[in-house]
Amino acid sequence: MKSVIIKAPCKINLGLNILGLENGYHLLDTVMVAVSLCDTIEMRLRNDGEVRVSFDGATGIDPIKNSAYQAAEYVRDKFRVTQGADIKVTKRVPVAAGLGGSSCDAAGVLRAYEILLGLPITIEDAAKLGSDTAFLWAAMGKKKKGGFAARCTGRGEVLEPFEIKPIDLVIAVSGKVNTAECYRKFDEMYPSYKDSPSDVEALTRALGKGDVGAIAKSLGNALQNPAMELEPKVSTTMELVKGTSPIALLMSGSGASVVGLYKDKKSADSARVMLKDKADFVW
Repeated sequence: MKSVIIKAPCKINLGLNILGLENGYHLLDTVMVAVSLCDTIEMRLRNDGEVRVSFDGATGIDPIKNSAYQAAEYVRDKFRVTQGADIKVTKRVPVAAGLGGSSCDAAGVLRAYEILLGLPITIEDAAKLGSDTAFLWAAMGKKKKGGFAARCTGRGEVLEPFEIKPIDLVIAVSGKVNTAECYRKFDEMYPSYKDSPSDVEALTRALGKGDVGAIAKSLGNALQNPAMELEPKVSTTMELVKGTSPIALLMSGSGASVVGLYKDKKSADSARVMLKDKADFVW
């Protein structure tokens, strides 16, 4: 096999607490859920040693300074791979939205190398490319039926996976939030590192049972207020989604995506139609 196509799902954070700072990294207690919104990674091996990365569906991404190229370089350095690769990334996940759009590309490249060359790539390898990358690499390797989620601690790279019942969500995005700037703003706003808006224990149990009411009561994101300070469009999107009568809503990751939780698929479909053309991106 010389080529492979990988569907690389993104993630949402339904709970995100920041517990402190250690060696320059923020310590997290977060619940990530993989969703079917995905980028597509098409990788074909080359006979020479050159790696080429191209993007479809997005502009302005540097062909070398991107997560897909970095993942390829990591694999080549660690496993002494001499073959090159043509990597085409079809972008569907919006950038700078807190959905792990760049991390899913890195994870997809790791999976492609694993399949094409039989390399023993591990979750520890994925974690070296980012905490979200570790979760999304694990999500791509899931073989059982049912939704994939994990409680993630440390920098987000320590995973406790669990299966979840289906839930009905709508994602709306307007604007962009730089992740590093969002964490710096959090440090400024909450210097004691004591902001824990999500009941992660209760959220994990509720997701396993599919108890929408209990899920709604347990949601929370410590980065939501800092992101709204940096990007006013987050607040605007929150109000738009609120107008579709979700059971609950919150921002994912460092933003700017807003997630609405609904009681059933009919309600979610109705919300998606209502939000169409009112936000930059709706899924």
